[in-house]
Amino acid sequence: MLIEERSRKHAGEGSPRYVDRVEPVPRFAELMRRPDTSLDEALLTIAAAVGGPLDLIEQLARLDELAATCPSPTTEGVVRHLFRGPDAFLGDRTTYDDPENSQLDRVLDRRRGIPITLSCVAIEVARRLGVPLLGVGLPAHFLVAEVDPSSMRALRWFDCFDAGAALDARACEALYRRVSGDARRFDASWLRPVTTRQIILRVLNNLKASAQRRGDLRLLHRVMHLRMGLAELALAEHDEMARLMAPYN
Repeated sequence: MLIEERSRKHAGEGSPRYVDRVEPVPRFAELMRRPDTSLDEALLTIAAAVGGPLDLIEQLARLDELAATCPSPTTEGVVRHLFRGPDAFLGDRTTYDDPENSQLDRVLDRRRGIPITLSCVAIEVARRLGVPLLGVGLPAHFLVAEVDPSSMRALRWFDCFDAGAALDARACEALYRRVSGDARRFDASWLRPVTTRQIILRVLNNLKASAQRRGDLRLLHRVMHLRMGLAELALAEHDEMARLMAPYN
C-alpha cells in the first residue's frame, strides 16, 4: 500500500492537510490518465507497487532537500552536487539488473542506480531549481540534456551513470556504440529530449525485463498490472498476462 501524505506544499496553497492511503496500482493508472503527470510521483508510485509501502511526501521531501542544498542552481551545479564528491550518486556497475535500481526511493537510499533513475534524480532536482534539464532516451544508455528553454533544443548532454560527464553529440554516439555494440547509422533524433510518459514507460520496460531475466513472477505480475495502466499498452499487456498466468490457473 502506498502511504501518501499531502501537505500544502504539494497539494496547493490553501488545501487542507490530510493523510490518504492508496493502493499504488490503481493510483498509477489514475496518474497516467493525467496530461501533466509528475515524474517524481509516478516513479514513487511504481516503487510502492513493486517494493512495498512508502510515504510519498517523505520521499518527495528528500528530493526537495537535495535541491535546497545545491550550492549553485545551474546545470553544472546540479551535476557536481549529485554526482561528484564523497556523497555522490553512483552508477551501480555490480548489480546493474537489481530491480531496486529502478525504484526511486531505493536509489535515494543507496545513492546507487542505473542511467535512467540517476537521470531522474537529476531531472527532478533541476526542476525544483528552475534548471532546464530534460531526459534523453538514447538507446541502451539514458542521458540528460541541458536545453534552450525557448526552443527546447538540446545544447549538451550529461551521463549521470558516469559522474555526470559532459558530452557533445559525437561523444554521445561513441557512448552508444560502446554500450550497444551497434554499428548501424546513428540516428540524431535519439539525442532529443523525451516526454515524462516516455521516461516512465522505459522504467517499466526495464523492470519487466529484469523480472523476466530473474524469473521473478511476483515482480512481473506487479509490473504488468502497472503497464496495463497505460492506455497504449493495456490490451497487449492484458493478453500477455493471461498467457503467462495460464500455467498457474
